Amino acid sequence: MKKFIFTLAAMVYTVALMASEPLWLRYPAISPDGKTIAFNYKGDIYLVSSNGGKASCLVSHKAYDYTPVWSPDGSHIAFASDRYGN
Repeated sequence: MKKFIFTLAAMVYTVALMASEPLWLRYPAISPDGKTIAFNYKGDIYLVSSNGGKASCLVSHKAYDYTPVWSPDGSHIAFASDRYGN
């Protein structure tokens, strides 16, 4: 009985941990200077400081935008999208 209760408690704990992770944040890319992170959230591209804080939307479109990539000098961000069906 102890083993069953321990197993059940471990399963509940694991599910609780998994539920608290923001699995909808995808494809993080840190800027070359390390100060900003670009990421995908529900099909839009957002920027946030690497120190934390409020994220700001960089690209908002009805298409699904994803996989942001910084240019080597950090002045541009490229990303993939299905805007034209590609």
